[in-house]
Amino acid sequence: MVKKLMKHELMALFRVLVWWIGAVLLLSVLVRLSYELIFIPLADAPYFNESFIFLLFFAWAAAIFALAFASIFVSAARFFRSLFTGEGYMTFSLPVSATQLLISKLLSAFIAFLACMAAIVLSIFIAFPMRGLTGDIEIIPTLFEDLISSYLHDPLGMTERIVFLIVSVPAGILYCDLISSISQLFTKRRGLVFVLMLFGISFALSYLYALIFEPLIMLMNASGHLLSWIEIGLCAAFDVAAFFVIRFILMHKVNLVV
Repeated sequence: MVKKLMKHELMALFRVLVWWIGAVLLLSVLVRLSYELIFIPLADAPYFNESFIFLLFFAWAAAIFALAFASIFVSAARFFRSLFTGEGYMTFSLPVSATQLLISKLLSAFIAFLACMAAIVLSIFIAFPMRGLTGDIEIIPTLFEDLISSYLHDPLGMTERIVFLIVSVPAGILYCDLISSISQLFTKRRGLVFVLMLFGISFALSYLYALIFEPLIMLMNASGHLLSWIEIGLCAAFDVAAFFVIRFILMHKVNLVV
């Protein structure tokens, strides 16, 4: 049943995200064409005006940031709309458990995020030539060589970064879903409550990190690797705790007042 829920969820997500992804890829093609057809032939011309290329590059960069934001925001909006608005009556009438609903939405949001990140990486490869501006550096092979060299030089450090990425991406998704689940308990001005909680809790967590976590690490005289694994453990603990809190709310505290 989870697969069927995910299929429906992914269709709903990509119905929106496909336009963002298409816009980013189209702008990357235009950036590359402007570089190949305009910048290189006219770079030495006295009448050459770089404003158009820089404006196009700025639009492409802004689209990339927008897609990165949309990869989380669209999933969070879909989570709230399908569960805590009028659509929730239909969602909770399905013969599925709260756990299945939550797992399907979490996995779908994770897949959508990975797809958006893949589109961003592909866009960068499209926009920039295989060689640098001077034509003597192969960018993509050099990038992979640097990654392999970094892993061979510090395999534990690279492993820590990969593990942290694996636990931190679901943490970002669950963080938005948790705030959505709590804000829906209010019957009025849910959107305002969501925004206030999002920024308020983020500020509080940052303050607690600076006030408690950093001095504790200094007191422990923790090494870089120990610090990394502590952060991974805290992030993983948040993933588990947020999952079960959201699950509890879905099972017992849903407020479908619209």
